[in-house]
Parts: sequence; C-alpha cells; structure tokens
Amino acid sequence: MSTNYHRHPPLAAEVVKLTVYLILTGILFVAFGLFALIDPVRAVAIPYAIGAAAPDARNYLRAGAGGVTTAAGLVMLLATYYQALILVGLMIAVIFFTGLVSGRVVSRILDGPWGSVVVFAFWGEIIGLVFGVYWVFEFSLA
Repeated sequence: MSTNYHRHPPLAAEVVKLTVYLILTGILFVAFGLFALIDPVRAVAIPYAIGAAAPDARNYLRAGAGGVTTAAGLVMLLATYYQALILVGLMIAVIFFTGLVSGRVVSRILDGPWGSVVVFAFWGEIIGLVFGVYWVFEFSLA
C-alpha cells in the first residue's frame, strides 16, 4: 500500500519502519564518518590498502569519507525528528548508496576482483539502497 505522507496520515507501522531505517542508516553514516574524521588512516586507508602518508591524502579522506558522510548521517537522523526532512533524508541515503554501489560495480569491471572488506560493504550498501528506494516510493507516491 502506497502512502503519500503529505496528503494522508501514515500508518503507525509505516512510520516506525521508516524511522528505524533512517535511524539505523543515519547512525551507521555518522559512526563511520566520525571514525574517518578522527582517524582516516585506520578507518579508510588501512582497510582499503590506500596510502595516506601525506597530509593532503588524509585531508581528502577526512573531508570525503569523514565530513560528508557525517553530515549526510546527521540529516538522516534529523529527518526522524523533523517531518519536513523525511524525503530529504531518504534521498540522501538513496543518492549515497547509489553512488557507492555504482562506483563499486565500475571498479569491479575496471579494476578486477574485490577484497572481503569491499564485498561486505557492497552487500550492506545494496541492502541500504533497496530499502531506501522502497521508502522513497512509499513516501512520495499516492
């Protein structure tokens, strides 16, 4: 059943499921983002075998993996409190997961087989994307 949250009050079960998705996704994004802000070498460079000895490399990891990811997660969490941000939070999740999944697929084609860290991340991102797309349609279609 599709519900337009702008025109019809959502069912309690739908609100709970949507809220759980945004909370879990937001917490994961904030946790990973803060880890990358605080220690980009351990959070990103080591698991992905990336060199990060230069300050500019660590800056790039802190900004992209840390700052942007933390900000996205905070918007997702805020969307659980401010109803006006629900679609924004959902779209941020879908955009991020789409970018992560598509980037990994292109990397698989161009760069070859993945390591276990990437395989684990990929399947988590697929799950996040599927649920995100589902909730965008549930939220926006009448």
